[in-house]
Amino acid sequence: MKFKKWTVILTAVIALGVLIATSLLSTRLTLRFPMLPSFGLGQLEADRLFADRHRTFVSSFGLLFALGLGGILILYLIPGRVRGVADAFSRKPGRWLRLILLGFLIEVLVVIAGFGSALKIGTFLLTILLMGAAFIVGLVGFISLAYALGRGLLRSAQWKNVSPVFSMLLGLAILLAFTPIPILGAILFLVFSSLGLGATILSHFGSGTPWTLNPLSEE
Repeated sequence: MKFKKWTVILTAVIALGVLIATSLLSTRLTLRFPMLPSFGLGQLEADRLFADRHRTFVSSFGLLFALGLGGILILYLIPGRVRGVADAFSRKPGRWLRLILLGFLIEVLVVIAGFGSALKIGTFLLTILLMGAAFIVGLVGFISLAYALGRGLLRSAQWKNVSPVFSMLLGLAILLAFTPIPILGAILFLVFSSLGLGATILSHFGSGTPWTLNPLSEE
């Protein structure tokens, strides 16, 4: 049992270490694009397209800090909903691909609807509402995913009486470990956010009740 607990602690330390390493080395992991000599530019390094390593380091831990605070607020405001969404991950892990595709489809539809409504002044506010709603729902799903991941690791180590906040922060550190890496980090973040959004929608915002229009049909 002690070995499993030390494994969880080591996992948390490794996740933070990977986050630090990927933040500091992210500019070195990018590609270089050779330019034509006639331009007199020599070689354009990809790190000019991204922040320098120190700024990336600060922004990475700033993201972890912001999501951590937001996650704590969400846990206290809607603990039942977070539990419902988190349970959606553990019931049938084999359907995660379905959740990812569902979440990604919703994100695409929101973007399309947002751009469409932005074309007219009268519906421009709808763009803000759609983007805001998608952000809130996606954030709840992402925090629920982090909580489910951390809770699963702690349960496997038979670690009892641990605060849900610690479970969420542990999962959050693991999910964000590779996000500073250009391209790969963006893909992973998109996958995780789509997974969280899909689980939130499929679980009816953590309520566990099916989507239905029956209340509108009742006289």
